[in-house]
Amino acid sequence: MKKVDIKDFKTLDFPENIKAIYVIFFVRDNKEIPFYVGETGRFLGRISDYISANFKASTDFKIGEAIKYFQEKGLKVIIKYKPAKDRKQEQSEIIKDFQSFGYRLLNELVGYDYKIADESEERERIKKFCDNILIKI
Repeated sequence: MKKVDIKDFKTLDFPENIKAIYVIFFVRDNKEIPFYVGETGRFLGRISDYISANFKASTDFKIGEAIKYFQEKGLKVIIKYKPAKDRKQEQSEIIKDFQSFGYRLLNELVGYDYKIADESEERERIKKFCDNILIKI
């Protein structure tokens, strides 16, 4: 039996579950381009929701698919976050601020009813929105 060498493991401090606002960016030519502004009372769980990108959860699917799409295009995706007390108000202010500078955000893309929507059509709609973001920068 092989002996476990724990020094080969990476360390991750166990994170707190924070109430936060966050911005998701893709990085192109060393420039961070925002494409979604969110708020949550369960930050780590929220990020995990985007990884799973469940079609039954419109926002999770939309953001998760966009992240995958940007990564498929060779772009790095990052998240910046900070604790917030009035999350919805701060989210709204950040969205307005980014939009005033001409950024298109996935927050603008209307959700769908998973019971009647077609998953492949929704995925294509998200990709088209992302392509429009890429064209305009």
